[in-house]
Formats: sequence, structure tokens, C-alpha cells
Amino acid sequence: MPSSPILPTDPFRRRFEQLRTSIDAVEIEITPRIASLDAMIREGETWIHRRAAYNERDKCCYRTGGALEPYGGHRLNDIQLSGFDALGAVGVLLLAEVAIGHPGLAVSELLGELFESAHGPTLHAWGVWSRWHWCQTLYVEETETFLASPAASDPSWRPKTVTPRQVYLIDEIARMLGEPVPTFTTRGEAFDHILAAGGNPRFTEKPPRPSLPGAF
Repeated sequence: MPSSPILPTDPFRRRFEQLRTSIDAVEIEITPRIASLDAMIREGETWIHRRAAYNERDKCCYRTGGALEPYGGHRLNDIQLSGFDALGAVGVLLLAEVAIGHPGLAVSELLGELFESAHGPTLHAWGVWSRWHWCQTLYVEETETFLASPAASDPSWRPKTVTPRQVYLIDEIARMLGEPVPTFTTRGEAFDHILAAGGNPRFTEKPPRPSLPGAF
């Protein structure tokens, strides 16, 4: 005996249509989320490859810091250390003066004494000057060059995770400004900060060459 047809007014038919509508609504809602998760997975996979490019540099930095650690050299002010390095022979002569008065100290300890001396601000100024030249190219690549590229017109990059290059620039800007290092969760937030803090006028105006320390 054939079953009776389900009429449009049948309550089961109405429930079925309601269920199908609900499923369609859920599918519409979760599809963007799935796409977002897929994008995050791809970002994580590519981050591993990007990070590999930084590994060798990181190893060099860690090894250098580790070599100075026995006498506290890894805690030296990095901006002043950059200034000492930039001064070349003048920096060596300044350190020699400190060594004459402290013959029993290691080089890291002598540098600490030098950084705490009256020459400390000058070393810091030279560090800022030398780091500016080092970071300016990276800043241009992260802002001006990027804004001129086709990728900048696609807003999908903004919610992505912060890149290692952005983290480095944010840290350097904070150090040179003498401010706490801010934390950002998205690439867009980091970009806005770098563009504003780095261009006002941190990297858009070349700092003047500092004077040499006294007696030079």
C-alpha cells in the first residue's frame, strides 16, 4: 500500500524545512571561520619557513651574548655597545682609560664602567646614530616599499600575526626613544605603530652625527 504524500502543511515537513534553514544559516556562519582557520594554518606553516631564515642570525647573536655572559656582558646596554663599536679606535682609547684604573676587570666589566661614566650619554648618542642607519633600510622596506606594493591594497594582511621584522623594528624604536616596548597582536596594529613612531621623525629625518667624546 503506497504511503500518503507529505502535504506542505504537514508538521514534519515544516520541521524539516526549519531544520534545513538552520543548517544553512550555520553553514553560512562557519564558512568564514573555516576560511580564517585555514588562513591561520597556512600562516603558521609559512612562519616556520620564514623563521628558518632568521635562525642563523639568531644563533650568531646568542653565541655572542653567551660569550660575554660569564662577566655580565650580556646585560650591557646594547645601544651604548653599538655606539662603542661605531666609535672604533676612539672607543678603544676610552676603554683603555678605564682599564688603567681597573686593571683587574674583564672587558665586559670595563665596558660597564665606561657606560656608567660621563662618556655614557655620548656612547648612547653614537649608538642611536649607528642603529638609525641600520634600521632605516628595514623601516623603508616595512612601510614605504610595502605601501607601494600590490599587497598593501589587500586588507587581509592586517589581521595576520606580527612578523619577526616588525617585532625587531618595534623593539628598536622603543629602545631609541627610551620608552617601554609595546605589544601588538596583529600585523596591521604593528604596521600602524611602526609607521607613526618610526616616521615622527625617527627614520624620516637623519639624525646629526654626534660629537666625539671629550679630549677627542
